[in-house]
Amino acid sequence: MRLPIVFVPLDPEAAALWRLPSEVPLLAEEATATAELTPEAIARGVRALLAAWPDHPQAATYLRFLRKQERDLWQAAAAARAQHDWRTLVRVLEVAVAIDPEDARALSDLALAYRRLAAARPQRAARYLDLAEAAYRCAIALAPTLPQAQTGLGGLLVERGRPAEAVSLLEHSLKVQADQPSARYYLGRAYGLLGDDARARTHLEAACTAAPDDPRPHFYLAVALARLGEREAAAQALERALARNPDLVQALAAAFPGLLPREPDERRR
Repeated sequence: MRLPIVFVPLDPEAAALWRLPSEVPLLAEEATATAELTPEAIARGVRALLAAWPDHPQAATYLRFLRKQERDLWQAAAAARAQHDWRTLVRVLEVAVAIDPEDARALSDLALAYRRLAAARPQRAARYLDLAEAAYRCAIALAPTLPQAQTGLGGLLVERGRPAEAVSLLEHSLKVQADQPSARYYLGRAYGLLGDDARARTHLEAACTAAPDDPRPHFYLAVALARLGEREAAAQALERALARNPDLVQALAAAFPGLLPREPDERRR
């Protein structure tokens, strides 16, 4: 079988810098279109070469280069994540996915990065959320039992107002890995949106216990309890949410008229 790879000469200085042979593999469709060789393009070619020809004479050298590129990418991703630089994080993870389109973890991480970028750039949020949904679905297709992808897509669908689609994903994710506060939280929200406040309460209480400092499950638990007629318990859950982040609670409460009858300062008098 003919390999979908073309070997191209590498500049001696670049070969020395990257510790590569004088010729490197590129995907055939990229070989003619690439004006300048990049580490990412070489890494894609190396992956294809080693998959088809694992005992190539230069396999060890190519593999060492590939692993270094992958390490560098994950280090760059970690740095961007720590700095909340979502645009850079997206670029880095897009490169990682381009190098290995079957890396379900990278796809799931990329989807989450798109969600973060959507929140930071609301004028383009719809586009980034579409990209996030597509990336999550690719990750799930590759790794159906990857909890972070199931939970991520479920949460995204809840946020996009599609709770019925989210429930099965989140339930499945919890079967694979039970200790997921985010899955409990989003499942509680999904059931609340579907009008099943009893189930919403169960999952939101679990989320509050697992992540007590997160105001969101406390807030949505208050909503579910209020709808169930348990006013005192709802008020207590709402106070817990306000104590953690009053500004966020005020923003969330805008969708639930009457839940905050007085300003937070007045409630405490």
